[in-house]
Amino acid sequence: MTPEFDVAILGGAFSGAASALLLKRRLPNARILIIEKATEFDRKVGESTTEVSSCFLTKILGLTSYLGHEQLVKQGLRLWFANRPDQAFDDCVEIGARYQARLPTFQVDRSKLDAHLLGLAAQAGCEVWQPAKVTRCELDGANGQSLGVKIGEEEREVRCRWVID
Repeated sequence: MTPEFDVAILGGAFSGAASALLLKRRLPNARILIIEKATEFDRKVGESTTEVSSCFLTKILGLTSYLGHEQLVKQGLRLWFANRPDQAFDDCVEIGARYQARLPTFQVDRSKLDAHLLGLAAQAGCEVWQPAKVTRCELDGANGQSLGVKIGEEEREVRCRWVID
């Protein structure tokens, strides 16, 4: 039997997982599939939020506690100096502002943020296939969409009303 979903989301990093989470909050009964090709998310360099993106992360996605405890709150321009490449931020010398800004911004480790958001989407009831690769995408409008997905050596077919890529 071919599984059917309301929405199939191609990519489980920030945009895909956040889209799934917001859809699930708005439509709790929606059947949502997230297809992520990577086993784990890569680290990215220089991921820093602005006030607008921080507002989205905290007010819309509800990540205030997570960001405050698991990521670095920025206080304007902050500089860290390390003695060795693998040194943790907590062990580095820091130069920066003394007072916290009215609207916090964050320096984020995207691999951790992406994994956290994908976990929240799964907890909300989204189905996650990871690692999985989309091998075919047939868009047929109102008649529904069809995807071919490879998980390991197994090839699966999926039907859905909507595809988000």
